[in-house]
Amino acid sequence: MDATEAVKEIAKKWKFHKLKDIEIIEYLSYEGKGRPKKYQAPTGIKYQAIAENEQDVNKIERTKMKEAHYIIGSNTDPKELSDQAVVLAYKEQNQVERGFRFLKDPLFFTSTLFVKKPRRIMALLMVMLLSLLVYGIAERRMRASLAEQKKTLPNQINQATAKPTLRWVFQLLHGIHCLKITTQHQTEQVIEGLTPLHQKILLLFGKTVENIYQIPLKNTRSM
Repeated sequence: MDATEAVKEIAKKWKFHKLKDIEIIEYLSYEGKGRPKKYQAPTGIKYQAIAENEQDVNKIERTKMKEAHYIIGSNTDPKELSDQAVVLAYKEQNQVERGFRFLKDPLFFTSTLFVKKPRRIMALLMVMLLSLLVYGIAERRMRASLAEQKKTLPNQINQATAKPTLRWVFQLLHGIHCLKITTQHQTEQVIEGLTPLHQKILLLFGKTVENIYQIPLKNTRSM
C-alpha cells in the first residue's frame, strides 16, 4: 500500500470530515547520522503525507436529521402538557435513574435483605422509596440554602462546590457524637465533636436541626 492509499484508509475512519487534498513528499534515507557524503548511495526512501480535510456537510446534516427526531409515547392529554413539556419530563428521567442507582449501592446492604412474601417486598420498596424521597428533599433544601446564602462546601478534592451530594455531606459530618449522661433520675444529652464545618452544614437545615445538635446562638450569628 502506497502513502496515498494509507492516508485514504485513515480518512475512512473520520466521522464528519472528508479528505480534500493530499501531497506526498519523498525523502531519501541514508545510513548513519548527519549529512550524507557526496557520493553516498541512499539506503531507502521515506514518504511524508501532507493532507487537508474539510467538513462533510451532507453527512452532518443527515446525522442532525436522524438524531434530532425521536418518538415519545404518552397518554397525556395534549391540552395538559405541550410537546416541549413532555420532552423535558422525558429528559429529566435521568434524575430518577440516579436515585435507583443510589438505592442499589452496596453501602446500603439492600442485597442482604431477604423477604419471601410479595407484600413484604412491596413494603420494603415503599420504605426505600420514602427514604429516597426524604433524601432528595433534604439535598434540595441544602443546596437551596447554599445558593441563598452564597456559600459553598468542600468537595472530595477539597474544592469549593455549591452543589454537594447529601451522601458526601453525611461523610463530612463524621465525628459527631451524642453522649447520654445520667445522674440519679435525670438524663441529659450532650453533643460532642462539632467542628466549625459541621456547624456550617447543620445550619443549612433550619432551626429544628440547629436545636437537635445544640448549636449555640453565638456561633450561629458568627457564621
